Amino acid sequence: MKRPGPKDVVVGALSLGAVGYTLHAAGFGTLTPMVERPVLLALLFPLVFLTFPAARRWSGRPWSRLVDGLLAALSAAVFLYAALNAEDFLDRTTDPTRLDYVMGGIAVLLVVEGCRRTSGWAIPALVLAGGLYALYGDVLPGVWGHPSVSLSRLMSLTYMYNEGMFGSLTGIAARFLVVLLIFGAVLNEFGAARLFIEVSEAILGRFRGGGAKIAVVGSSLFGMISGSAVANVGAVGPLTIPLIRKSGYSAQYAAAVEASASVGGQIMPPIMGAAVFIMADILGISYIKIALAAALPAVFYYLSLFVSIDFAAGRSGIRGIDPATLPRLGATLRSAWYMLAPPAVLVYLLAVQESSPGSAAFWALVTLVAIELGRSLWLERTLNLGRLLGALHRGVQGSLMVVTILAAVGILVGMVNITGLAINLSWLLIDAVGGHLLPLLFLTMIASLVLGTALPTVPTYLIVAILVAPSLVQLGITPLAAHLFVFYFGVLADITPPTAMTVAIASGISGSRFIPTCWTAMRVSLVGFAFPFLFVYSPAFLLRGSAAELLAAAAVGLLFVLALAAAFEGFLLTPLNGRRRALAGIAAVGLLVAGMSGRGPLGASAVVAVGWAALALLALVQFLDLWRRRTAPEAGIEPAT
Repeated sequence: MKRPGPKDVVVGALSLGAVGYTLHAAGFGTLTPMVERPVLLALLFPLVFLTFPAARRWSGRPWSRLVDGLLAALSAAVFLYAALNAEDFLDRTTDPTRLDYVMGGIAVLLVVEGCRRTSGWAIPALVLAGGLYALYGDVLPGVWGHPSVSLSRLMSLTYMYNEGMFGSLTGIAARFLVVLLIFGAVLNEFGAARLFIEVSEAILGRFRGGGAKIAVVGSSLFGMISGSAVANVGAVGPLTIPLIRKSGYSAQYAAAVEASASVGGQIMPPIMGAAVFIMADILGISYIKIALAAALPAVFYYLSLFVSIDFAAGRSGIRGIDPATLPRLGATLRSAWYMLAPPAVLVYLLAVQESSPGSAAFWALVTLVAIELGRSLWLERTLNLGRLLGALHRGVQGSLMVVTILAAVGILVGMVNITGLAINLSWLLIDAVGGHLLPLLFLTMIASLVLGTALPTVPTYLIVAILVAPSLVQLGITPLAAHLFVFYFGVLADITPPTAMTVAIASGISGSRFIPTCWTAMRVSLVGFAFPFLFVYSPAFLLRGSAAELLAAAAVGLLFVLALAAAFEGFLLTPLNGRRRALAGIAAVGLLVAGMSGRGPLGASAVVAVGWAALALLALVQFLDLWRRRTAPEAGIEPAT
């Protein structure tokens, strides 16, 4: 075993310090924001510079290690300076000292560089552009111009006040986001991913296309806790993709299903992804209200995956896994039921007690560690501290990208607010689309997908929510629907080319080609691209309305899922030829318009009427086909792609 060097010792100490600090902040924290947030950055930014190289080609070189060490020490110094001078900053926000200028300038550059190291150039470029816009906005013409912001005011905003890098976004990380990520890492280390997969195998493996259905359920369960599509596919994909291949699906289809199921974990209540907790903070509503509103679209998203998988299996003749090779549900639960207790504690505290996310994650983590300690005592063995410490370290490492992004986007948010850019941009967008909602929704969707190709879900959601969502609200959309719309497409960007990191990882596991797998993932997940439009136009899809409206929305949603999957997979009750797939496509369009009308299945437009007619005709010919196949079964099987 390699003996740890000085760098390993420093990294380990900082990781443990970050774990202790964030757990204390989540469970018992009483520090003021201007102390709590800089201390968090003082612990995490040195880890960024010590573990993320400035460039791959420089990694390991002596001079590069020296620079990284200096930047790590400097980041600790500038953030601790802010924490120690928090009270004094209140007295000199309008008149910073020379040392304040120096420390603040260094802090901004370190945040930009740290963000570049963890997530690339996209966000740092926006932050630098925002700084130039704030300082020199008076030279721009028309609505784009604004009175220039003085350097002292800009410094106060970004470094000396609880906005900018120490704003509410960094506060979210300090209060609960890091703890949630640590909890997910520890839960995975002690077997949660494998438990979810084995439970899914026991329940679904024997059914048609069972291997792929296992992936959908297992990924949704683990994704609710991990909060990251990339972490989800990395943890679950090696288990599920071979199962999907074993069922008879192609490597491309296996990777596409796993990627689509992994991204869906972020939109699936009761826990969902990290961005939803940020959304709750921005909107000033409880997390559970967002989770309830998102429940029906999430159910339909996963239902659409199930239906697509089932139809592809029916078309290709793919059967379930041999029941003799599957785990038994009872035996699986008896052997690892205790792993369900920590997520249950988390959900109970969030949904029933309405505790803060940080407190809920803290006590869920305490429950998990207590269970593992109790099992060790019961089995008369010592608790594997190495595994626990390793999981805690991985949880902190997994939070570094999120924290650097939040600090950088916090600076950008401050500049957007101080210059009035968000208000001006909202009016420009509304004017550009002539005050019509549908074109603005398409622009928002494209903006989210384009940003999401370069950025993770959290910054994609934040940037579009800050710059574009206000214009949706001005056109009459509720703030919750507007923010969920942005969030959904930020999530789906993870399976949209040209980057689609989730698909890239799944393709690497399965050995499939990347771009074709992206298109297959988008086809399988197509309902996810349509449902945000449905819940914007019809609040019933967000569980807002009378019982009759909710039932009508559920009926339209179910039929839409069936028709769309039939059109793209070429199967319903029997295989569909080209004309019948076209009928299914027409029916899907009509049902989509019916849902967007907000009047349920009785929408009176011509498109809706044609859609219902196509659906009725398709159902009729399918029943006739089924009757004929019973007497003369059709031959020929198409492969699932």
